Amino acid sequence: MKIEERRQQIQDLTKELRGLVEAEKVDEAKAKKEELRKAKDLLVLEEEQEQEEMRDLQRQSKQNRKEDDNMEKREKNKELEYRALVKAMLGEKLNEEEQRAITDGNFNSNTSAIIPSEFINKVQTIKEGYKSLKNYCDVIPVTSDNGKMPVTSLEDELADLEEDTEMVETMLEVGEVDFKVSDKGLLKKVGNNLLKDSPVSFIDGVLAPNFAIASINKENKDICKVVNANSKVVTVGVEDKVEDVLAKTISKEIPTVRNGLVVITNPEGYSYLDNLRDDSGRKSDDISYGVDGTLFFKHKEVIEMADKTLPALGSSKKMVFYVTNLKTVPFFDREIMEIAKSTEAGFTANKTVVRAIERYDVKVNPNEKI
Repeated sequence: MKIEERRQQIQDLTKELRGLVEAEKVDEAKAKKEELRKAKDLLVLEEEQEQEEMRDLQRQSKQNRKEDDNMEKREKNKELEYRALVKAMLGEKLNEEEQRAITDGNFNSNTSAIIPSEFINKVQTIKEGYKSLKNYCDVIPVTSDNGKMPVTSLEDELADLEEDTEMVETMLEVGEVDFKVSDKGLLKKVGNNLLKDSPVSFIDGVLAPNFAIASINKENKDICKVVNANSKVVTVGVEDKVEDVLAKTISKEIPTVRNGLVVITNPEGYSYLDNLRDDSGRKSDDISYGVDGTLFFKHKEVIEMADKTLPALGSSKKMVFYVTNLKTVPFFDREIMEIAKSTEAGFTANKTVVRAIERYDVKVNPNEKI
C-alpha cells in the first residue's frame, strides 16, 4: 500500500473508531483501535523505508556521477596518451602535457617504446573472452629478461625438522629453471594521416584486438610445444577405445597431479568426446558440462585447440589428446607490453609500421612430469 493510501486508511479508521466509541460498542471499538495502531505502525515503517530508498537513490546517483566523471577522465587520459604516443612515434614535438603522458612510468628508455596503460587494460579485457592456456600454467612474474627461478613440486610436503633428516636434505635440493624472455610482436602498417587523426580508434579498435588474439595464439602454441616435447606418449591399440585409454591415464596419476589435470585436444578429438555415447546410445556418463557449456571428461576440463596449435598432430592423425597438469609448466611473464614505431620493417610512402610486443618464456619444470 502506498503511503498516501495508508494515511487515508488511518483517517478512515479514526472516524470508524470514534463512531464505535460514541455508540458504546466496546469490543468492536477495541478491535478497531488495534487495527488503527497497526496501521500507524505500518505508516512509520513505510515512511522510514521510503526515506532509506531515497538515500540509496541519492548515493547511487552520486556514485554514478563519480563513475561517469572517472570514465570521462579515463577517456580523456587515454586519448591524450594515445595522441602523445603517435606523435612520439612520428618524431613530432610533444607539449608538456603530452610529454608527461608518456614519461610518467610509460616510457621504456631501453627500447624507446611507449608502454600505454590503457592499451594494456584493453588487451587484457579482450583476452578474457578467449581460451588461454596461460591461465592454467604456473605464471611467474619476472622483472628481468633472463635469470634463474626456483620451482616447486606438486609432491612437496613439510618435514618434521627434528626427525626427517632425509626429507630435509631433499628439500634443500631446490630445482631451478633458466629463463630468457624474448620479444613476441605484431606489426601493423597504417597510413600516417589515419594514425594521427584517429589514434584511439586505431589502437583500441584495430591494434589491441589483433594483438590480443595473436598473443593468445602464440602463447598457446608455445605452451603446447613444451607439453608435447615433455609428455609421455600413450599408445591406443587397435582394439582399444580412446575414452578407455584416457580414463586409465587420468586414474593412474597421483592425487595431487590428478586434481589439476586437463585434456587438451583438437577439434576432431573434441567432437569425439562431445558426442560420446554408451552402449544404449545415450550420452556417456563420462561426459558432463559446466554452466557455461564447458566440456568435461571424467570431471576434467576438455580444452580445444586448433590443429595448427598442436605440434603432435601429423597428417596421418585425426585426433590428438594431451592429459596434463599445466601447473607443472612455468610461464615466465615479463608483464610488459610496448608500442613503438618499427625500425625493422620496410616502409612505403606516408605509412608507418607500428610494432606491439610482449615478453615471456615457457619452460618445463624439472621437478615434475607433464
